[in-house]
Amino acid sequence: MNIWIYLPVILGVILFITSLILVIRIASGRKGLSKELVVSLFLTALSVGWIALGMYTFIVIRSQLMS
Repeated sequence: MNIWIYLPVILGVILFITSLILVIRIASGRKGLSKELVVSLFLTALSVGWIALGMYTFIVIRSQLMS
């Protein structure tokens, strides 16, 4: 298997961890919803979608290689 198959999932996990750390840092320093917190929450949701897309791509490519 090629490393490029795993790259979207690895990138999504890195994005998820960094955006989650950013959300925690922003939320601990402020009370209520701020623009930065909303953007960080959006990036966290976007990284979860990126992980799901990477997993779907991995499954499709692996099934094509197996057949």
